[in-house]
Amino acid sequence: FREMWIRSLVGFLRTAAPGDYVVFAPELLHPAINYARTFVNAKGERVEESDRWLEAVAYAQIIRECFAEAKRRAAA
Repeated sequence: FREMWIRSLVGFLRTAAPGDYVVFAPELLHPAINYARTFVNAKGERVEESDRWLEAVAYAQIIRECFAEAKRRAAA
């Protein structure tokens, strides 16, 4: 996915006009649709396997790295 995102960002950077912006919004689905794996914790509660906040933080870091690479490639 990183390569796809980088290439998309390169295309954006090469064609964007002043004031244009790009949004990176990966879908972190709502818990009510039961998309995430769950398990029973020590208290007997069913909880998601992952932490959505930490996933969002990780995605933010990934897209920053991809954007930096896209800027490098677009300038070449």
